[in-house]
Amino acid sequence: MSDTFMTDANGRAVYLPTIDLSGAMLMGADLYDAMLIGTILEEADLRGAFLRDANLKGADLSFSDLRWADLRGAALEQGKLHWANLAGADLRGAHLDGADLTGANLHGVRGMTEKQIRAAAVVDSATQF
Repeated sequence: MSDTFMTDANGRAVYLPTIDLSGAMLMGADLYDAMLIGTILEEADLRGAFLRDANLKGADLSFSDLRWADLRGAALEQGKLHWANLAGADLRGAHLDGADLTGANLHGVRGMTEKQIRAAAVVDSATQF
């Protein structure tokens, strides 16, 4: 299912664990409470997506565009966010334990706390705040 195009799609509480959605176009998609454990979303376009309370544990979001995404309460534990663009995203209450934020763009991220940053497994010199 890589390169899937589902702009403004409604996927509330959808169950898609471990599926490959690399390069998916999911701008503005409603994925509230979605079960996306271990899902591969490399290079996915999730600008403005509603991922509130989504379970993205172990998901690979490397190089994804998550600008202005709503990730409030999302489970991102052990997730890969290598070079992901999270500028302007809302991370209030998101769970980042063990997440890899290597090179991630966190400019203007809303609601991110120092506790969340410390819980992440990797925050390197390329991570942009």
